[in-house]
Amino acid sequence: MVNVVGERSGVAAVRPPGGRIAPTDFAFLPDGVNTENLAFASCDGAQSHGVLYQRGGERTVVCLTHPRGDFTRHYLAPALLEAGYAVFGFRHRHGGADFALVHEALLLDVAGALEMLKAERGYGEVVLLGNCGGGGPLGFYQWQAETSPPGRFTHTPAGDPLDLNAVDLPAADGLILVATPFGESSVIERGLDPSVVDETDPLSCDPALDMYDPRNGYREPPHPSVYSPEFSARYRDAQRARLSRIDAVARALIAEQRSQQDLMAAPFFASLDLADRSHIQRRARDTKPVTVYRTDASLAYCDLSIDPSKRTVGGFLTQDTLGLNYARGGLGQFRSPRAWLSAASGLTARGSLRLALPHIQVPTIIINYTADRGVYPSDAVEMHAISAAKDKRLHHVDGEHFGYPIEGAADRNPRETVGRLLASWLRERFAAR
Repeated sequence: MVNVVGERSGVAAVRPPGGRIAPTDFAFLPDGVNTENLAFASCDGAQSHGVLYQRGGERTVVCLTHPRGDFTRHYLAPALLEAGYAVFGFRHRHGGADFALVHEALLLDVAGALEMLKAERGYGEVVLLGNCGGGGPLGFYQWQAETSPPGRFTHTPAGDPLDLNAVDLPAADGLILVATPFGESSVIERGLDPSVVDETDPLSCDPALDMYDPRNGYREPPHPSVYSPEFSARYRDAQRARLSRIDAVARALIAEQRSQQDLMAAPFFASLDLADRSHIQRRARDTKPVTVYRTDASLAYCDLSIDPSKRTVGGFLTQDTLGLNYARGGLGQFRSPRAWLSAASGLTARGSLRLALPHIQVPTIIINYTADRGVYPSDAVEMHAISAAKDKRLHHVDGEHFGYPIEGAADRNPRETVGRLLASWLRERFAAR
């Protein structure tokens, strides 16, 4: 079922009088909500922690997490609680840091959360909520949970053993996807700047592939750029080539580390002098990081004819597309080689809804904000089309990526509209209080 929503909600906004709250924060909770900090362990002993919100008597809990963000205070929590559902937002084993986060290990943390919620807290059903970057990993989890052993993955993309067939992965009972891209790797693949000619120089640039060069169709924001089909095709091919080169660097770093580990395991290692042993041990213990400059250079940020929508020029967080791309701290810019291959590379990462949705059969709802500057209506339509769920719904809501209203739209509180949609969808399928 597909539905377009754009009406006025008629309910008071949740934002405080001072203006906007944080993109994933909420202003208040319904009366009678109890907040509980919980710690839990995955099957390999890794510790995670989260916050459980409940009013008492809920039989279903909505569970959410994010690789980088803190979803322990999510803007949809008040609406879900008001509808009669508990909410559990948690942070994985690395907290908000993703330098060394391997998504296959993150699956163990999701499993630990579901085991705790069902076995220890007594909830009859758990619904996963993937918002923004949380959608890819949670979809990956549900895909593997619905796959019976021995059909699950046995190794990470780096080749390290992590047999998901040997662990308990409790399947969730439903899947919610709100403003989520296909995965972190898909965002990086779209945004990887192919004009970088020297991976050690963040300012190196091939003018023929520079999306900010007026000769290639660039116009200064807020004006939209217009890139030719020929330039766009060369750009995408060069993005793919750069991605392959970075993958090769990551694999070489891992291979070098393994060679040093093999030396440590060799019979002659103990006979080496201390300096040689120390040299080998250090290189067996760690690798250089994979440093990737300029990962926010998606042509669609500037050219609104690419994946047309109600959005304005800009990326997820800013209209300054050039400044965003040349800033530090973007997706995938500083990772361990294993984390790069597992989470960031569009050629090797598995935390992609393109891979997961054809295998997920639990009831699924997909909600797209029509002015989202990073996730487009065509993405949501594709997600709905490839989903294997017999019970699946798609809604388009007028708003931007974080659920704020857009100029000229009738709906002045998209977050509340989404809250009402989710409350109705949940009540039709899952027991509330």
